[in-house]
Amino acid sequence: MTNTYRTTCSAALLGFILAFFGSTAQAAPELRASATEVMVGESIEIQALSGSSMLPVYAKSWNVSPEFSLMSAGRVGAKIRAIAPGEGVVSANVNLKEVSVGIRVLEAKAMEQPVSSAPAAAAPSAPPAQSVIAAPPSQSLSACEQDMLDRKRDISNDFSAGRYEAARSKLLDLKKSWQDDARWADALLGAIEQISPATR
Repeated sequence: MTNTYRTTCSAALLGFILAFFGSTAQAAPELRASATEVMVGESIEIQALSGSSMLPVYAKSWNVSPEFSLMSAGRVGAKIRAIAPGEGVVSANVNLKEVSVGIRVLEAKAMEQPVSSAPAAAAPSAPPAQSVIAAPPSQSLSACEQDMLDRKRDISNDFSAGRYEAARSKLLDLKKSWQDDARWADALLGAIEQISPATR
């Protein structure tokens, strides 16, 4: 009778322990963002969760896609800033498991002017129309300038996210392209000086 009671109690205790650890093992770590959509320039918080109230959370190796810059990061969460529109991703190693969360980044909206009769009346006047037409060419970027801006932004994102080897490699490529452009310009200038009548 005593042996049977002990066996029953042992089996019940073992079952309870297995059930507890089984439920703990099935709990998956995750990242949770304070918003699923943000605008360029906004900052949001990312929370790391262990998946169970019984387990402490420990997050490390935070990474962000080019749409974000990493402002701060710790074992329980991170703070990021949206810097470019697109489908962004934030990832980290939480309790020895790689997890990520997707966040959409939208273009920052221009400030909308209130609707009234006064702006509508002022719109057809000649001077404002001329200034609006003249403004875009001075603000527009050439394809080369835009490419250079994109490459610099990409390098900055790698640096901010701690991807130093990637940033170093891209910087060396950028430096090499500048040197190639300089050599090409020198060669072309030399040819112009030899061919052009104005230099003879």
